Amino acid sequence: MNLPRAIAVTNVELGPLVAQDTLHFVQRVAAGSDQAQIDALARWLHSETAGQPLFLLETLRALLEQKAVVSRS
Repeated sequence: MNLPRAIAVTNVELGPLVAQDTLHFVQRVAAGSDQAQIDALARWLHSETAGQPLFLLETLRALLEQKAVVSRS
């Protein structure tokens, strides 16, 4: 069944992020006095989420909500 849409929709398929992309993402949102801590968090996130963007974002969001990670903003 095809329903008409009032607006155009574009599907964007995202593949998994590589470890370096995950690190850049974490560096943009995580505050830390020690780069080694940021590196460790990025490695852990990439390992736990297999680089899947949605899982990575939601895991990081949960850590921010629990104040396990502090945002730079």
